[in-house]
Amino acid sequence: MPKVGDMFGGSFLKAADLQGKMVRVIIEDVQMELLKGDHGEEEKWVIKFRDKDKRLVLNKTNANMIASIHGDDTDDWIGKDVKLYACKVNFAGQMVDAIRVYQEVPPEAEEGQDEIPF
Repeated sequence: MPKVGDMFGGSFLKAADLQGKMVRVIIEDVQMELLKGDHGEEEKWVIKFRDKDKRLVLNKTNANMIASIHGDDTDDWIGKDVKLYACKVNFAGQMVDAIRVYQEVPPEAEEGQDEIPF
């Protein structure tokens, strides 16, 4: 039997779609879209990934993480890869499933780590 989340697919990526795995995706496009929500229509930034049907509605946390990886200009994100994973976050006082962008430690940051006194 299907799970409830599978019954109502939709065109946007959900944490459950990642199936507990970290997934590498390549950004194909970043656009502002008018989306319907619980509080009427609202403009939101949406990322389309190469070879993927579902898109990701961009929140501030993930936008800032991608900017820290690939720079502040969203045009520079096109063709770049990011890794997505699902985790629990606190939202409105409840723990909910969310998608986050993984921040890898740059190789140069690993060098000389024995010299850090803590």
